[in-house]
Amino acid sequence: MSEGPWSFFQDLIVIMQETKGMDEPRSLNFNEVSFWVQCHNVPLSFSNKNILENIGAHIGLVEEVDQGESGSYLGSHIRIQVRLDIRKPLNKFVCVGVEDEEDVFILLTYERIPNLCYRCGVIGHSFRTCGEASEKNDKLKYGIWMKS
Repeated sequence: MSEGPWSFFQDLIVIMQETKGMDEPRSLNFNEVSFWVQCHNVPLSFSNKNILENIGAHIGLVEEVDQGESGSYLGSHIRIQVRLDIRKPLNKFVCVGVEDEEDVFILLTYERIPNLCYRCGVIGHSFRTCGEASEKNDKLKYGIWMKS
């Protein structure tokens, strides 16, 4: 179950949680998957594990914050592993309010994201097959730039 997310021909393979043998199949959760999210434009003053976990909590359930090779949370981006509900649209950014300063927009890119709809932001289908009503001239709200 480690080193995911797993996909096959750009379709996400949702791996359920470990079972205890007597669990009923309908009690298992197939709606959440762990992804590594790259956070770009993170101010140097935010390079603290607690602050980064707080940022990650705006994305999903935080599982890990990558310290990188230097062990100091510094670099071109910060990586946070989060568990996401794949039925909901992905976040494109996180807005963090800083006291006496302008809000900081932290841009997000997702590692190994398969089959993302650029219209609604949900994993599992493409914008061509999206059920969300729209005009052909609609601008897509999401894009390839969300994948890293």
